[in-house]
Amino acid sequence: MDPVEKALALRKALPLKAKMPSAAFDRRLRRPREILTCIHKHESSKAVLYEARRQYIVSLCAAYEAFWRDFLKLMIDSHHFSPSYFQRLRQQKFTFLDLHRIIGNKLTLGELITCSYTFQGTDILNRVCKEVFDLDFFSDFAKTKFSIGPFYKKDKKNMESVVVEGDKYLRYRVSIDKCFQIRHDTVHDTGTRYRPSAKTLSRLEGNTHMFSLIGSMLLKSRLDEMYAKKTTPQRRHNH
Repeated sequence: MDPVEKALALRKALPLKAKMPSAAFDRRLRRPREILTCIHKHESSKAVLYEARRQYIVSLCAAYEAFWRDFLKLMIDSHHFSPSYFQRLRQQKFTFLDLHRIIGNKLTLGELITCSYTFQGTDILNRVCKEVFDLDFFSDFAKTKFSIGPFYKKDKKNMESVVVEGDKYLRYRVSIDKCFQIRHDTVHDTGTRYRPSAKTLSRLEGNTHMFSLIGSMLLKSRLDEMYAKKTTPQRRHNH
């Protein structure tokens, strides 16, 4: 599917949409989670339980893809990066019919760019950052520490910030790529050898969610810095 068709198809998925990517992530998993909970409650066959968990992982991968596509679309469209940022992108050929659909539907640059990628795995995310923003995101991720919060402590009286070490969350890539391997094999009828326990499924989902949440916070901060440097007027020196 070409970027224009994909962008238009995604616009029709209104029940799965939300204003913020993190909310869309949760919404994408709401119905699959209800189904999985029902199966856990009423089904005793281990074969059925394993299949239900594998199918939930398929939905988890879809939620991950939607999160990063929506987030990067938001970053591209909100920062208004200069054309020089996009010279590294793969060339896309658009027909006059494509241009008519792009203009008529007011498709944004962010929609067209992000719909040119699949986001099926974590390596693709870093490749997108390199090609679109000239940023080695994972290198930044690995060496960065930053504070989030403040949050209320357990006593609910005092507040404190939390220092996040990027390298810890970057290691969650292993879980996400495992999810995509299970998804691939499940879709192609070779995934029955995977028998995830409820605990494993919870870990895979938690790692995927936290990687996306922390990673997007870090990437937004980095892009804000880059955009500020590009748009700050240079001071003139009087001689």
